[in-house]
Amino acid sequence: MRIRTKKYLKENFKKYYTNPNLHIPPQQKNREWGFIHFDKRYPKEISMKRHRAFNNQQEIKQYLQTTAPAHTYYSSAIYKTPNATTMDKKQWEGADLIFDLDADYIANPKQTYKEMLHEVKKEADKLINQFLINDLGFNPKKIQLVFSGGRGYHIHVYDKKIKTLGSNERREIIDYISGKGLSPIKEGSDIQDEVVIEYLKLKKHGNNWDKKITNWIYQELPKKLQNKTKENAIKYLKQLNGVGEKKAERLYKFFTDPERVQRARKTKNLDMVRGVKKDVWTQIIDIAIKKHSVNADEPVTSDIKRLIRLPGSLHGGTGLQVKPIDKQKINEFEPLNDAVIFNDQPVKIKPKKDYQITIKNKKTQITKDTIQEIPKHTAIFLAGRGIAEVEGW
Repeated sequence: MRIRTKKYLKENFKKYYTNPNLHIPPQQKNREWGFIHFDKRYPKEISMKRHRAFNNQQEIKQYLQTTAPAHTYYSSAIYKTPNATTMDKKQWEGADLIFDLDADYIANPKQTYKEMLHEVKKEADKLINQFLINDLGFNPKKIQLVFSGGRGYHIHVYDKKIKTLGSNERREIIDYISGKGLSPIKEGSDIQDEVVIEYLKLKKHGNNWDKKITNWIYQELPKKLQNKTKENAIKYLKQLNGVGEKKAERLYKFFTDPERVQRARKTKNLDMVRGVKKDVWTQIIDIAIKKHSVNADEPVTSDIKRLIRLPGSLHGGTGLQVKPIDKQKINEFEPLNDAVIFNDQPVKIKPKKDYQITIKNKKTQITKDTIQEIPKHTAIFLAGRGIAEVEGW
């Protein structure tokens, strides 16, 4: 990144921080703060200035106005002495429960930026509603959903019940939402040439995973197959290892026979299709686990001293706002519209590669080494991501 581009980004960040819409966490004076600045080595070498503490919100805002950092973080942990330079001296007193959902772990790398964000948003919705609220019983009012400003979403749980949980306990929560360690199928027994497998006794994680797997096998998968042509349904089933044409046909007849499916559900056993062995049903249940689980970044959640982005701050890699979202309106949230805070004033840029993106409903297509004018919000996005340099400023 050229010096000119870096100065342009910092100047615009500084203008934003003269009147920022920040969401300061509770107990802010007991948290450690960290910053990555637009210094000489940025972004080739990232250096975080940390071990900072602020007595009040005004001090935080004043610091941001003065320094205009590229990235702003605070600790999920609460400390007695947050500005101490060693962790032992900080004296840990507890931490929020946080989750980081990132496109690197969830989306297909071939997807566009917009498509990636959409995939991660669906996972965030699932994590909050199916797991944190429904399964784990957290009060929705104590859960904050935040767009990271980059390629994902952060979820903060501010609840006294989890404040003093250690890394191991937090790792168990991640294991639960990811379905890690589920072993739902017990050894089968031969009954009149058919194998009956009990899969509902998931002692480790209780009944909620039971319901998720049950609904997949008895409702979602039959419906999925019924909505396909028979030819496509057979083709789908043949993707399972060890399933050829004949076995796929038998499975198809089972799943498209409502009476047989309901009988199997009522008995809480899978009446195995003749010739279809345990390993095939294991695969079907593994699909259910993958479909209903959430792949969050485990080190972030298990780390009881993690630094995470400040909601309302700016992301130096995109210029987008780290934006809190109304959980009830998550499906309406569009990051490339709603997290954009800069205007559409024309700015000259020189692209480093061909690229196209739509921001604020305006499609921009750029060509490598061709100087052109584009809206400021898009110029800052491309400059932050290292796709273009700012010209004529």
